[in-house]
Amino acid sequence: MAHPNPDGHTPFCANCNKMIILCSCEGIPHGEGIVLARRAAPLSVAEKTTNFKKWVDAMTANIPGFDGVGFARDFSDIPGRVNTKQATLRTMMEEYMSNENQMSQLARITGTPKHNVKAACMEAVSKLEDLELADMSPIEATLINNMYQSSDPVKYPLGDQNLKRIYDIVAAAMDLNAMLPKFRGNN
Repeated sequence: MAHPNPDGHTPFCANCNKMIILCSCEGIPHGEGIVLARRAAPLSVAEKTTNFKKWVDAMTANIPGFDGVGFARDFSDIPGRVNTKQATLRTMMEEYMSNENQMSQLARITGTPKHNVKAACMEAVSKLEDLELADMSPIEATLINNMYQSSDPVKYPLGDQNLKRIYDIVAAAMDLNAMLPKFRGNN
């Protein structure tokens, strides 16, 4: 069956994270509070690996001296680890978003409505789940970082090697993506 939207996006409520057809939220102005999820089905490990390799290739091409081959080898386990922890990452982000004070503070800082902050959170975790690191903005990477930092250490222990390795790649992406403008001459 073909997806109802040709681009594969599915509309979700930014407030409750339910599909629009299942949402019962009230008082959200028309045209606001909708998040378009990028696909109906999660990517396979092979597709995540392809996304990861494209990002590593972009870093190799744009950052002098970057050892893309070594980096890809050192982090070759990331697509499988992300695939294993995909539901956990989404739950961590939902728990992060459930802190209304945090969401209100982020809305004030960014000057955007709270439901838009939640939409950015969901987009950030979607990019992480799909390893679309080249498309992850500094704000999205910061949201992932904040999600990790505010997570329950009992529920998500520091000893969980999958979560630790995923965090390592997020930290590396934050650093490497921040370097790109310097090397592209966009200071």
